[in-house]
Amino acid sequence: MKYTAFIFALLSAITALTYSSCTEDSFSQIVEIDLPEHRPRPVIASQINAGDTLVQALVSISMGVLDTGNYVYPANATVRLLREGQEPLPLTFNPDKKSYTAPAPAAGFVPGARYRIEAQVPGYGTAYSEQIMPGAPDVASVELRRNAVINPNGNRSDEMLITIDDPAGSANYYRIELWQEGTLIFLDDTIEYNNPAYLESNDPNLQDGSSGGKVLADGAFDGTRYIVRFSTGRTWIDASNTVHKYTLRIAQITRDAYLYDRTITQYYRALGNPFAEPVTVHSNIEGGYGVFRAAHWREWELR
Repeated sequence: MKYTAFIFALLSAITALTYSSCTEDSFSQIVEIDLPEHRPRPVIASQINAGDTLVQALVSISMGVLDTGNYVYPANATVRLLREGQEPLPLTFNPDKKSYTAPAPAAGFVPGARYRIEAQVPGYGTAYSEQIMPGAPDVASVELRRNAVINPNGNRSDEMLITIDDPAGSANYYRIELWQEGTLIFLDDTIEYNNPAYLESNDPNLQDGSSGGKVLADGAFDGTRYIVRFSTGRTWIDASNTVHKYTLRIAQITRDAYLYDRTITQYYRALGNPFAEPVTVHSNIEGGYGVFRAAHWREWELR
């Protein structure tokens, strides 16, 4: 009798569970999520580069994902840059650029020094971030090989080889940019151009960065000599395209700069893609949002 009662209770539970799991809502592709209330905070976007003559910081107020208004760029914030917690450099609001600017320190940006950007926005609190200025990248050689490879379009492309001597015992990050200057014949017009080149490479360590650049982490070659190889990725109009000069820029960048470059690229690639996973753009601002980065560049002209 007890066994019969147990079976009846078990069957009743299974029936109730099956019924509750087969309702109309259980087949819906819409999931309702209660979004937490957004608390507006300061947003800072700033990058310092060794050799720059200007410091610039974009300061705004964060908005919730459902907010439809325009971004606010407060003109009454107190913004300053400090080196090792001292020598505060005040930045003033530039209404044309909607950002805060100041001439760079007379001594420049010193490799190994810690820099702090901070913004105090009335009514929203203080936000800040710190970066250690990297040293210049140790590049042993740069080689341009004209028409050395075949690109994915089946056309001849120029190839570049960069030999990096990576410091041992520390995580190092790099960014590579290439500008090309040349002429293009289109119909009856000869067009002169100077624009970023798209870089193509099979190197798994070379990752896509923002604005057509590439970024590189030394996890796979720490403390060794490493050769970065890529082609210039010409377009379908190669036959009439003559590149007269390349300007190659290589920087050693901070980890925050590397992570921001990687995530902002992934974010834009995911836009409009219903199958892409959500991407969180890297932020390193305490008390707010945004990114503060540092880089040390070297430059070569190649013909």
